[in-house]
Amino acid sequence: MSVPIRTVTSISALTTTLLLFGCGDNGADSLQQQPFSYINGENQLTQYEPSLTINQAFNHRKVCNEVEWQAFEDNRDRTVIEYRCNMDIPSQKFSNLLSAELNKSADKLTQRNSSEYKKIKKLADSQASYQEQYDEATGYFDKKRFENLLERSKRAQQELQEKYPDGIDGALAQLEDRRSQFITPVSVDEIYQWSVDENEQSHFLYNGFSAHFSDDKTLSCEFDLFKSLNLLYKDQQAETYYLLKQTLKHWSQRLNFGGDDLIYLNDLKCQIQ
Repeated sequence: MSVPIRTVTSISALTTTLLLFGCGDNGADSLQQQPFSYINGENQLTQYEPSLTINQAFNHRKVCNEVEWQAFEDNRDRTVIEYRCNMDIPSQKFSNLLSAELNKSADKLTQRNSSEYKKIKKLADSQASYQEQYDEATGYFDKKRFENLLERSKRAQQELQEKYPDGIDGALAQLEDRRSQFITPVSVDEIYQWSVDENEQSHFLYNGFSAHFSDDKTLSCEFDLFKSLNLLYKDQQAETYYLLKQTLKHWSQRLNFGGDDLIYLNDLKCQIQ
């Protein structure tokens, strides 16, 4: 499979400094000719196969629509070479599956809101009745019971005004508006980064993915580097691909229906900005 490959000579993604390389060499070219190896946790060189180069391992992946190489300096003045694989997510099939899941969630939320509204409204509407029974009660325990019910009814009235200012019809109308324009991922890049030391030796630095959503928010997640390298070497992308799709589904749910900005999902550290 032929994957379009684009090399950017220099960028200023993290700083305003542009890198200058030797004639015909932008750093990324040299890196791609190196064997596919990395330094493990014991500070030992691990080489999967001497005949397999970075170019062969990274530039011919079936999951990539396009490959881009970039070089820049980070905020620590390190030379960094970055590889981006623009993945075939979201495909039409994935988008259809995601839309179906989001619609199911919207249906459940509609049912939950309707049920909650009826429960709160029933309690709030009982305020006058509880007030009358409280006024008529003579015994201490009866007085106390209706006092508690009256307080609950008043809190329900306040909750009704805060959560459903336009009634249940207004809340359901807002949900239908949201259903017509779900927030979904529009592009996904898997990213690898290498740092280059003073001896021009490269070292794996980072692996993760960046997903841009239709509301202009960007989700960044970090993979287990050694695990992903092993899967990439074996050309077994299914596990990473599956985890990525599940993560995108999870975050699409959160963006549409609420949730935290920072979570840990299946050992992935993810943050959205």
